[in-house]
Amino acid sequence: MLVAWFLIRAFAFPLPFAAAAVIMIVNTLVLMVPITPANAGTFEFAVSTSLAAFSVSRPDAVLFALALHLIDLLPVFSFSYTFLHVDRATLKKIKTAHQEEPLLDRLDEEGAFIEEEKEKEKV
Repeated sequence: MLVAWFLIRAFAFPLPFAAAAVIMIVNTLVLMVPITPANAGTFEFAVSTSLAAFSVSRPDAVLFALALHLIDLLPVFSFSYTFLHVDRATLKKIKTAHQEEPLLDRLDEEGAFIEEEKEKEKV
């Protein structure tokens, strides 16, 4: 809600803090059923409709929704890319590893992933 509130302030909308709560609640309810990848379009519809209830013009509401969606998605994509790069993982390696052995079988007693070297020692 704080992200939505600070974005409301950045757009200079004269809305109360409760507007951020309404935006997040409506957005969460609408996005419970994923329709498109990354909820593209659905997210913007939910947020802009929420803002329309507070008499925000449609173009401003859509721009707000796009900005909020980018703020939500960019950290996920950047961290994912960084961790894949650090681990030198590729989608092909991930896919073959998942097909060879179910993911849950690669966890130790504490729930951490078993490294390949430890796995080879067990065999």
